[in-house]
Amino acid sequence: MHRKVQSNITKGIPYQLALKELDSSSNVCKLIGRPISLRQLDLSDKGNRIDYKSAYLKVPFTGSKRSGVIHAVVKKREERWEVIKLSVELEVPMKEGWSHIIIKDFDDAK
Repeated sequence: MHRKVQSNITKGIPYQLALKELDSSSNVCKLIGRPISLRQLDLSDKGNRIDYKSAYLKVPFTGSKRSGVIHAVVKKREERWEVIKLSVELEVPMKEGWSHIIIKDFDDAK
């Protein structure tokens, strides 16, 4: 069951749009390092939720240079899904903790 839910989410439009948006940001991809491997969503994390009009996703990843989490907000507007906000949390070496990079951030009140 868990595998089926994971598969349905990763094949869904919101997830695919978020990955496409990340892939189109060459500067962020250089910082992360290709290839970028996506790990499984934590289905018990309340930060991951999808319904018929919105999706909030936290996708863990590992690149050749850095690892982190993609945060995506994708909403359906007039029958079309749009990425509203996409940000990346990166693991930063040494004792700096996490760094947060916003790739795309739109006003939600369009």
